[in-house]
Amino acid sequence: SKFIPLGISAYYSKGRVLLYVVNSHPARQCVEIFTYHKDKNVLFYRKSEEVEADMGVKQYSGRIKHHSIQKIRLVEVHAPLADCSLYDVVVVGADRFFVSNLAYMGKGKLQTAELLMQSSFGALYFFDGRKVTLHESGLSSPSALAIDRQRKLIFVGSLMNEVRLSIYKNCSAVLHSATLQNNLDAAVLW
Repeated sequence: SKFIPLGISAYYSKGRVLLYVVNSHPARQCVEIFTYHKDKNVLFYRKSEEVEADMGVKQYSGRIKHHSIQKIRLVEVHAPLADCSLYDVVVVGADRFFVSNLAYMGKGKLQTAELLMQSSFGALYFFDGRKVTLHESGLSSPSALAIDRQRKLIFVGSLMNEVRLSIYKNCSAVLHSATLQNNLDAAVLW
């Protein structure tokens, strides 16, 4: 009843398929993790990576909870606490992933106003299996995330006006960021 899937990413390791799904339910913004069994064509719930509680890993009732993205933003921006807007996820390793936060304000009128003004309050966060860290801020509505086959390039698409390409080494250190112009009429990126 509290599951509204939005972003999705898969990770293959040792014959296992792990499925990471952004749950965009307003009462439960988190990344849900499932194991897919090909033989039975069934998804088994594994755990949730919630962006809500303490930075130290606390495990109870099969769930791991972490400091909220809101608290990270509160420290860096010194603004009032706002709801997060998790939008997409891309997995770079077992229980290591990037997640996009579409806008600073949570769902509602303030977020709509923020998106209409095309503000750059979106962010990209990295979860390393233990803690959530801000990877890049000041993004204009980061919505779509993708990764190349070698898991070195992460593509961040904007809901409004830009495509950003970031190249990562060992999934955590930024080597280069660039904004690409797009030509949607010709269906190419330049």
